[in-house]
Amino acid sequence: MMVLTRRGILGMAAGGVAATLSLGGPARADRVLIVGGGAAGMTAVRVLRRNAPESKLVLVDRYPGRDAAALPAKGVAVFRDEIGDVDWASGTAFGRNGARYGFDRLVLAPGIGFETAGIAGYDLLALDSLAPYWSGAEDEAKLMRRVDALETGSTVVITVPPRPYRFAAGPYLRAARITDRLGVRGKVLLVDANPTLPDEASFDCRVERIVEPVIAVDSRAPSVSTPSGRLTGDLINVIPPQSAGPLARRAGLAAADGWCPVDPASGRSLLRSRAFVIGDAADHPDKTAAAAAAQARRLAEAVV
Repeated sequence: MMVLTRRGILGMAAGGVAATLSLGGPARADRVLIVGGGAAGMTAVRVLRRNAPESKLVLVDRYPGRDAAALPAKGVAVFRDEIGDVDWASGTAFGRNGARYGFDRLVLAPGIGFETAGIAGYDLLALDSLAPYWSGAEDEAKLMRRVDALETGSTVVITVPPRPYRFAAGPYLRAARITDRLGVRGKVLLVDANPTLPDEASFDCRVERIVEPVIAVDSRAPSVSTPSGRLTGDLINVIPPQSAGPLARRAGLAAADGWCPVDPASGRSLLRSRAFVIGDAADHPDKTAAAAAAQARRLAEAVV
């Protein structure tokens, strides 16, 4: 059976998203800095290399993947680094290792950040023991190993943050998958801050759903608290509220709601005209593959 993960789906959709990135006219010999080497960032590199052959392309990523190894042969400079800040006046991005990267255009795929300040008790210890497991297939596999180790009669508690967040259907799919994995050995409680389900999510009737926000966690119990009381579990998976990644905020690309406002017809930041924001950090109303594909179609039409 073929298993579709969100990263895989967005990898297919990212081609449409990145293909819409326009450098503002005919190909020019300007400097384009791409920050983030995930599916969207890598596709942006490939499309920009094809559409703007005279531009100087630089990709910066903390952990460049195997696909990035082939880029230097295509005239794309690749650096293993993390961008800490951006100076728009000089067109410079500053790496954590001390390097400076000049740019005329900045393509940013900053991903998401977790907003834990509104949850009492969610400190670094809680973030470790009540981990979100929300960063792809490897995290999902770690969570499932913990599920497999549970004894008969166990309870798994999954919390769902207020929308928007990455992959709106994800928590509901996870709850169904864990229910299947547990079988008769236990049950799943879904504590959902949202009164309604996202359009693309189906709900497994075997899962008990409690519609309330999480206001506190206790990693020692372990437990979560809602306005109505405290819920304990043998395994608690807290998925915190989310926003654009920290770099987006430091670079002045995020609005007060934590997300990056962009022009839906071009992907250009509405706060910094030299920047394009792609991926989950942009302020699309739904962080889903379907929404990304729809956006890709609109942007492709704008480019044509």
